[in-house]
Amino acid sequence: MNARRVRINIFPTVLCFSLLFILPVDTMAEEYTHTIGVIIPLTGPVAEVGQSIKNGITLAAKKHDSRSRVRFIFEDDQFQAKNSLGAAWKLINIDRVNGLIVFGGSTSNAVANVAEKRKVPMIAITALSKIGRNRNFIYSLFMSSTGQTEALSHACTTVGFKRIAVITNTQDALLFLRKDFVRLNKDRIVFDDEVVPGEINLSSLVQVVFIG
Repeated sequence: MNARRVRINIFPTVLCFSLLFILPVDTMAEEYTHTIGVIIPLTGPVAEVGQSIKNGITLAAKKHDSRSRVRFIFEDDQFQAKNSLGAAWKLINIDRVNGLIVFGGSTSNAVANVAEKRKVPMIAITALSKIGRNRNFIYSLFMSSTGQTEALSHACTTVGFKRIAVITNTQDALLFLRKDFVRLNKDRIVFDDEVVPGEINLSSLVQVVFIG
């Protein structure tokens, strides 16, 4: 198991405890079962990440919720904002969830306004820390974008990279990180381009990088 997967799998433990703090106090009666909607990509280009989050939540629930006071409903959004919004509508209006967990920047953005309006607590697993700005029910859970870009820049310097090519997925959080990274490394950036989510054939871009 690699470090990336380990980091993803420890999120749900934090999420479970976080939700206990943000849920209304009057719903904390012992006999009450909280229902949490989890909107993650279980199919599509980043299905591995979504499945890892689901596995982590399931394991965390078994370990920390022996009385089964929290029930999780998983919805697959395929990492598409329009699907996230549809899933949120179902979870809020039909399943009557007490809280939401959403993975991704653009996907969380799509759901945030609805969750805020309906006063449904939501944890967004995204580097877009601004997603909770001026909102009372939206919280972000991730290493800050500044921390990530500074750590990556430091790693590039430590390794001795003098020429850096940047290829970024057009997902809100990643574009935000790219902007900060390019700013910190503008003298070393020799190539900067974008690809759409799910694009796996990067041979043409790689050729351009090496030719340049």
